[in-house]
Amino acid sequence: MLKYLLLAVLVAALGAVDAPPRSQPQGEPRNQLRNARDVLWESNAIFLDGSLSVQQEVSRLIGLLAREVASPSPPPTGRGVGSCTSEYVQSHIIIRFRFLPAPGLLHAIKAATPAHCSPSLRQLIAVARGMAGDKSAVPEVIAVLESHPSGYIREVAAHALGNIGDPAAVPALEKALSDRFTVTRWEGPMLDKYPVIYTVRREAAMALSRMGFQIRHLDFNAWEVVGPPPG
Repeated sequence: MLKYLLLAVLVAALGAVDAPPRSQPQGEPRNQLRNARDVLWESNAIFLDGSLSVQQEVSRLIGLLAREVASPSPPPTGRGVGSCTSEYVQSHIIIRFRFLPAPGLLHAIKAATPAHCSPSLRQLIAVARGMAGDKSAVPEVIAVLESHPSGYIREVAAHALGNIGDPAAVPALEKALSDRFTVTRWEGPMLDKYPVIYTVRREAAMALSRMGFQIRHLDFNAWEVVGPPPG
């Protein structure tokens, strides 16, 4: 039951405003070709499989990341599928590391990391290490937040930096308060006035807040730092 609750939390944490549906729409034939939504369901199944050890779960999740980096899955087609891209799925896989049991997690990530992996995969694994609280990953995660082409990945990088809480990340997080990446809102208050949300900005503001900074919410999509941590 706890993992089902955590799964709901991580979907909300990544901005379910742009999420794919949880089930196949009625009357829509399932695409026979493997697509990004299939990979998302596969990662859900791994996360919810209570029979797996931490090492097995980590190995399978990193295996999915490696496969998506090497050969990104196409988005699904049909009505009501949302913006389920490969980058979206990669970000969901990464944030799962935030909810895995801490004992032995960093060792499991390092053991599951391929000896020869691409720079792109190594960046994503660095963010996963950040989700697990690895302070040694901070320089790599900062680089992801500052320059990764995918807003979904920059979003989870901001989340990871807030999870670690290293002051070295503060300048990059403050800069991310001006990030231009947006996702479409499908429901919620003031939808006509604010049809999109700047999710990297939001995650950066939340990360700085978790680090003790005083944050002022200026508008639906605007935040600023108004004070340092106490003491």
